[in-house]
Amino acid sequence: MPFKLSALYITTLVFCIIEFLSFSGIIYGWGALVFVLKEQGYFTDDCPVNSTEVVTEVPNTTYRYNDANGELNQGANGGCDINQGGCKQQDEMLNLVFTISAFTLQGSAFFWGLIYDRLGTRVTRILFSIIEVCGCLLIAFSTKATSIMVIPAMAFLAAGGIAVLIANMQVSNLFGHRKSTIMTGLSGCFDTSSSIMLFVKLAYEANISLRISFLFLAGCTLLFNINTFILLPSKHIPYPLPPGYTARGCRKDGMVEIQHQGEEDNVMMENVARSNGENPKANEEEHDNKPAENDDRAMAMKAAETARCTDFPTLKSCLLSPLFILALLYVAILQLRMIFFLGTFNPWLEALAECDNETVSFYTTVFVFCQSTGLVMSPLCGLLLDRNKSKANMSTRGPYQDLLDSALAFAVTSALFGLFSITILIPILEVQYVTFILHVITRAFLYSLVASATPIFFPIQYFGTIYGLLIGLAGIFGLLQYPLFLLWTNFLNNDPFYVNIGLLLLCGLTFSLPAYIVIHVKRKSTLGVPIPSD
Repeated sequence: MPFKLSALYITTLVFCIIEFLSFSGIIYGWGALVFVLKEQGYFTDDCPVNSTEVVTEVPNTTYRYNDANGELNQGANGGCDINQGGCKQQDEMLNLVFTISAFTLQGSAFFWGLIYDRLGTRVTRILFSIIEVCGCLLIAFSTKATSIMVIPAMAFLAAGGIAVLIANMQVSNLFGHRKSTIMTGLSGCFDTSSSIMLFVKLAYEANISLRISFLFLAGCTLLFNINTFILLPSKHIPYPLPPGYTARGCRKDGMVEIQHQGEEDNVMMENVARSNGENPKANEEEHDNKPAENDDRAMAMKAAETARCTDFPTLKSCLLSPLFILALLYVAILQLRMIFFLGTFNPWLEALAECDNETVSFYTTVFVFCQSTGLVMSPLCGLLLDRNKSKANMSTRGPYQDLLDSALAFAVTSALFGLFSITILIPILEVQYVTFILHVITRAFLYSLVASATPIFFPIQYFGTIYGLLIGLAGIFGLLQYPLFLLWTNFLNNDPFYVNIGLLLLCGLTFSLPAYIVIHVKRKSTLGVPIPSD
């Protein structure tokens, strides 16, 4: 790959990273935003009148309502007394907001996948740009009296966020055998984008209003236009990349036009060959003279894709396969474990901190700051997937070796979720630093693995639809988060111990996926398909 062409690819990747960091997983910074919303008195209309009045008078102090005697109570440091309960109506409404937004993010993935597969990149990007702007503006102009606006606002931000993920994952196709590492890195950016809410919280504490913060975010969506109309294709980036991808033909407007698998992809990049005075034929000759190991990589990728197309010739065959069903079970359970923790983070932390408002604020900041390290954690999963793709063994890799390599990554992710579920059970505030770190690692691994493994499991042409279905159906399962919260607050005496025990047991079921992958690949080996050992 010529240096100047590499620079163009890297430029495209950099703008995608900026988009991911700014908008994709912003709703997962909910713990920071809900702190601000409580300070502002959002959703206190259903609380007793006295509670609403006091919160309005002193917006930077959190007051809690005592269900037993109808009085307001303030703890020693401006928080609530743990023995006096709180305004359950406000907590339930805020939890409902997160449940709806989390479901919207996951449930809309299927529809975004269809839009992306059928209408292409540009239409998808234009639509999610509009949705992101609407979400930012709704929060910007919401007030305590119009708290209900937060519900559609968060839903819009969630729907736009998953669309950013689906439309931009194709950029990894530009980087050949490092595709999995790039995909997991982008998924890490999805995790890290939750830190945007930390900046909103810190800005609020510095007397910068929610309105200013979200108007600024709305303006940042203008960055989308660079990738939408200049760098990315109107349809899709093919994989594997055909020879001379950016130098096969030139349109009058100076853009590149290629042909791949009978479908015309308009690649909206500058004609690198023409602008740099290069000869397209010279580039093709250079490609023909590449080292043998590059040919080995291309042959290995082609053999793997051919095997996937043979095993799953139609979308229906993909959806009815045990691989899809177990993958769906895997994502649904682990995603429920994750969003239950996020949705109940504030009341759970208040209980551990004995409703000390300063302690809750400090640990909330630490937690959301830890989330920003997802960008560092996610590539570890990609390296785990790509661990056997060295130049030395590319020529000996069988068509199912990528699938077999993924089994270890799935098993490690399940084990990490188990450890995460165990540390949550320990009612010691200092231990939760470990919980925060494990949460970052588990979430980074989960989303990175799902995004990277989908094209390993199934043919690339079904990526958008299958990935959308996995996230979308898992999102329906994730709606259990809200009734589990009601069970915790109304029937278990505000003790989440038994709910967390149940989720821990469910996490154990996810080991069925890596076990099936190993059995499935070994079965293929007995049928005569070469599967070299690691």
